[in-house]
Amino acid sequence: MKITFVGLNYAPETTGIAVYTTDAAERLAGRGHVVSAIVGYPHYPAWTITPGYTGSTRFEGINGVRVTRKRHPVPRRPALINRAVMEVVFGVRAAFSDWNHPDVVVLVTPALFSSVVARFRARLSGVPVVTWVQDIYSLGVAESGVGGGRAGRIARAVEGRLVRSSDGVIAIHDRFKRYLVDTLGAAASRVSVVRNWTHVRAADGAG
Repeated sequence: MKITFVGLNYAPETTGIAVYTTDAAERLAGRGHVVSAIVGYPHYPAWTITPGYTGSTRFEGINGVRVTRKRHPVPRRPALINRAVMEVVFGVRAAFSDWNHPDVVVLVTPALFSSVVARFRARLSGVPVVTWVQDIYSLGVAESGVGGGRAGRIARAVEGRLVRSSDGVIAIHDRFKRYLVDTLGAAASRVSVVRNWTHVRAADGAG
């Protein structure tokens, strides 16, 4: 099967979502699938692009995965509007990339807004989409209090549209699934729970 991941974060970032996206892509490649990843330039958690990553596009082969990196702005202050701009720019650049004619596309969110743009490209191409929800974007916006609640409502509408239009949804916790179904309107039959796995090695001598 030909699988393409679209997500902002990827190795060499060593924390957060990048770890799981990278590991999933490499494991699938190791099982014989043809795996591509359209990703951003490494910038997290420092919020500055890692030295040595120059140019507007980079092509790499990493542990059997065909990696295409698309440059995007990185905000000095990761406030909501700044992050949204970063995500949209990456999403547009990712949407116009070569996806290698996949059988399925896996959208990793966050980043929500780049996933929405990529979902539009997938719809036009007739490619099935699985949305992998690593965090509930709209909850984070609502809890931040930014925009007096309006920003939270917009994020909830956008996130709901994304998960409802996906052919499959992966949630990392049962609570996430309940929110996706009960609040965002995703079909329960399309939402699977796959918990994040540990990526920290046990200490030497641990029992």
